Amino acid sequence: MPPLATCRPGPLWWPCTAAFTGGPARAFVLGLEQAAGTTAEVVGKPAPTFFTAALAHLGARADGTLMVGDDIENDVLGAQRQGLTGVLVKTGKYLPRTHLDASGTPDHVLDSFADLPALLARLR
Repeated sequence: MPPLATCRPGPLWWPCTAAFTGGPARAFVLGLEQAAGTTAEVVGKPAPTFFTAALAHLGARADGTLMVGDDIENDVLGAQRQGLTGVLVKTGKYLPRTHLDASGTPDHVLDSFADLPALLARLR
């Protein structure tokens, strides 16, 4: 039987993610799990398999790869737990509150994605 997959619930869901993980739709996933006799596998950030698959697709090593994201828990810290360098960018869905309350500390913090070239130059 093929695996059953679902997105990870989180406090900053985009509508397409929320449709499969939160509220009444979560009951749909639970029903599928019951009918299939299995537990849904979480895919996407911050699941380790997401980062492993991305690195394999790129032919890259974790210790030489940066993950740049605006979600500290799912993008940045999820990547850091897999050995990537985590870069938090203060744009998009970045919130100072989630930065302060995060379960860890990013390797680097940028005010804007436009600051990335300067960071890359410093890291070389």
